[in-house]
Amino acid sequence: MEKKLAIVASGGGMKCSYGAGAVVALGKFFEVRPDIFVAGSGGSGGLSFYASEQYDSIQNIWTNLITGKRFINKRRLSKIANVDYLIDDVFKVQDPLNAEAVMNSGIDCRIAVTNAETGKVEHFSPLECDVFELMRASMAMPLVYGKKIPLNGNLYHDSYASSFLGLNLEKAISLGAKKIIAINNSRFGNMDRCIFKV
Repeated sequence: MEKKLAIVASGGGMKCSYGAGAVVALGKFFEVRPDIFVAGSGGSGGLSFYASEQYDSIQNIWTNLITGKRFINKRRLSKIANVDYLIDDVFKVQDPLNAEAVMNSGIDCRIAVTNAETGKVEHFSPLECDVFELMRASMAMPLVYGKKIPLNGNLYHDSYASSFLGLNLEKAISLGAKKIIAINNSRFGNMDRCIFKV
């Protein structure tokens, strides 16, 4: 039986530029195509563009389009991270994600979000709901964005749990992954405390 390969990424805000560079290398230079990807928070953007094979877009977005104050501005207290700018301007207009290519990629794509009512992490596929709204929900950090995003009749946002690499690894394993490339964008994901059997 073929061993399924997964690429799994944590969140981590602007530290997700590390993961963006990693997936450009995996896709563009090593031609790695996984069976599964699982990502949370900021990691969801890079892996969505990776699934659509838009490697040059990943590089352009993370090195040019989101480095200014339109996206992150500490003086804009009500919305330090302008997720709406990222999704509606960058991902849809300036260097648009090919959402159809993500859905037709053949990769089982899963993006982690936190249910605002239950506090539980859920993983949605772009086949279940709009990929742009799914990424918006996954990046909707309560303290720096201040909105909850509706998906399939419930409200969702980002959280430590949906950004955590460990839970996303567990999801990949539950989907049948036997080989995993893990990208930990954040220093708070202490992998020494995570034990996984594959």
